[in-house]
Amino acid sequence: MSVKQARREIDSREFMQWQVYYHKEPFGLYPMEVQTANIADMVANSCGAKTTLNDHMFFSGKKDKSPEQQSVKDMEKVMMKAQAVTAAYNVGGKK
Repeated sequence: MSVKQARREIDSREFMQWQVYYHKEPFGLYPMEVQTANIADMVANSCGAKTTLNDHMFFSGKKDKSPEQQSVKDMEKVMMKAQAVTAAYNVGGKK
C-alpha cells in the first residue's frame, strides 16, 4: 500500500491501532528472520558448533563479524556426534 493510498483509506485512529498491534506482535522480514536464526542457532549448537544468534542473521545487517575458522578437531567432534546419533537411530530399528 502506498502512502497516498493509506492516507485515503485509513484514518489516524486506525493507523495508531496498527502501530500498537505491531508493537505487540511484530510482523515482516525482521521477526521472521529472528525466528529462523533461532532455529538455525539451536541446530548448529546441538551439533557442537559455537555460534550465536547473530551468526545466523543474514538479511538485517546484524552480522558484525566473520565466522571463525572451524578447527579440524572441532569438525571431528561434530562428525563423531553425527555418527553417534545416526548409529543410535539405526539401532532402534529405524532406517
